[in-house]
Amino acid sequence: MDSRVCAGCASCVAACREANSTPDDCEARRRIISYVFDRGESRFVSVSCMHCAQPACVAVCPAGAITKRADGIVEVDQSRCIGCKYCHASCPFGVPHYTSLGMDKCDCCLGAGIKPGKDPYCVQACPAKALQYGKLEDLHRRAEEAVGKVGLLESPTEPSFYLT
Repeated sequence: MDSRVCAGCASCVAACREANSTPDDCEARRRIISYVFDRGESRFVSVSCMHCAQPACVAVCPAGAITKRADGIVEVDQSRCIGCKYCHASCPFGVPHYTSLGMDKCDCCLGAGIKPGKDPYCVQACPAKALQYGKLEDLHRRAEEAVGKVGLLESPTEPSFYLT
């Protein structure tokens, strides 16, 4: 996520909602957060599930509804979700939210027909190219080329997210 070029247009949110058939009365899987710094500078950050290396949501789910795939994507089986909301309470980023079907979160558009490794609809829709998707090593290299030394967002869950 390159906050230097994100205009907060929410094209990514709209694409996510449309691709995943998210009803208007449900929270979107992706959201835009606006930050204003002490110097008055403001930036927008588009966030969704961080697909953490050590996802707390997986560790606390008593129903086994949340799993981490071999390719790194953290997904939920809504038919197994019991609605306990432990995943929401454990997520340091407040990502999981609930619909009438159970917990819902980003699955990199797998449920919307995107093949693993291909750009999710939010990335495809971003007119500023602020969102990038891919292998962490490639994203790290791109971020360093853009801004110099970078690091992952720090959390015990080891989120798979770079912010520039």
